[in-house]
Amino acid sequence: MVNRASRYRDHQRIQFLDSDAMIPRTDIKVRDARSGNFVGATIPHDLERQWIQGTGPAAKPNAPLERSIRNVAYALLSGADGWMFNGEDALGQTNTMALDNQRNLKLALSGEEIFLNVAEGVAEEMNTWSQVFLGRDIIDDWRKQLGFTTVIFRPRGLHLDDRHIRNSDGSGFSAAIVDTCLFLVNNHEALLDAGRSLVLTLCE
Repeated sequence: MVNRASRYRDHQRIQFLDSDAMIPRTDIKVRDARSGNFVGATIPHDLERQWIQGTGPAAKPNAPLERSIRNVAYALLSGADGWMFNGEDALGQTNTMALDNQRNLKLALSGEEIFLNVAEGVAEEMNTWSQVFLGRDIIDDWRKQLGFTTVIFRPRGLHLDDRHIRNSDGSGFSAAIVDTCLFLVNNHEALLDAGRSLVLTLCE
């Protein structure tokens, strides 16, 4: 924000970084990054293939739990390499959607009975549809299929305040931090026990 304001004030265009500059918080020169002359972190096994990635919320607005949680079942049974469960800003304006997202992901990732019952029904519906249009089932083992798709969580943006949590002086507290903490606290154990990565994508 500071850089943007100063560019606006001084009528400066956005410039590319100088080739000899160091990339902040690294020991890599811009020139080396552009030429690929650096070693990055190892890609987690469940992010190595992300050819097909879906996105959508983990809940339906103003819906009973059994209907709301179907969003997660459809996503995890879709066959996509990854699914970004969106906690985007728009959901935070719809009653309890931000919390419904968190609840549904916790129930799904911990394998609670209510989610498994819904997932089994969704898999049957998907196969019924597939038989009509493709002449075959698309889900052989629905329980195994639930573990195929990489779970990616997108918290609300850093610029948005949470409506429930405030700083001690009454000022706003970042919704992104609230969402991230809730997701990690509720789901890290189940994901790690299943050999899955903790993957988040954060937007400003």
